[in-house]
Amino acid sequence: MQHQDELDQNIAGWTAGLPPQEVMRLMQLEGVPSGMVQRSSDLMRDPQLTHRRLFRELDHRETGIMPYTGHLFNIRGYDSGPRFAAPVLGQHNEQVLKEILGMSDDEIVEAVIAGALE
Repeated sequence: MQHQDELDQNIAGWTAGLPPQEVMRLMQLEGVPSGMVQRSSDLMRDPQLTHRRLFRELDHRETGIMPYTGHLFNIRGYDSGPRFAAPVLGQHNEQVLKEILGMSDDEIVEAVIAGALE
């Protein structure tokens, strides 16, 4: 710990002129377990994550084509991950009110008039 500042300066000097991927590669070549800290934009371009189809582009009703994160694991023969975009507010109201709660059309109209679905 007494040499921490000196070590930090040396490491900062060595890494300042190198891209993060190169630092990671050089560290790994020397047997040092390492990985670069990635922004979400880096993750979208990561070749391994692309190969594993971690991100799925789905068409959202309000925002258009958006990347959705899939599962972190793959199961052989099963296409895991998101299959449709996130719902918008109230998108499934009618289905929930009718099929799950068993409300009639008249009861739903009354709920709307009363402001219960805002």
